[in-house]
Amino acid sequence: MVVKNNGTVDINAGNSFDVQASIGVNDCSVSSQTQNISTGLAAGASTTLTFTLPIAGSGLVSFQADASGNITEGNESNNCLSDNSVIISSGLSGTYTINSGGDYTTVSAAAAALIAQGCADRLFLMLPVRSMRTCC
Repeated sequence: MVVKNNGTVDINAGNSFDVQASIGVNDCSVSSQTQNISTGLAAGASTTLTFTLPIAGSGLVSFQADASGNITEGNESNNCLSDNSVIISSGLSGTYTINSGGDYTTVSAAAAALIAQGCADRLFLMLPVRSMRTCC
């Protein structure tokens, strides 16, 4: 996740603040993991944090910067990122059928899901068997 100082004032080193990550909720009120930024952050600058969150299936992820209010800001309302556009998926695994009544109706739909979600474990895509005739 990228944390950016959108303000016009530098956050000096030693003026630390926390960034919290939450899973499974669509708000920033619950924290699963916290990381501290103590090195400062110049106006307009950004830093990247990596969170390793225990995701099971798909779920929402929320991030809250400076939840304890250590840094005085002109806009305190832009510190939370939490909406339906931040969705984490653990990837496809198992057996999926591709046919009109299956998990995916087309090979293209299955490929799109695989590209979007990735592969978490062994994956089997079952195609319908069609009879073929040969003549000579």
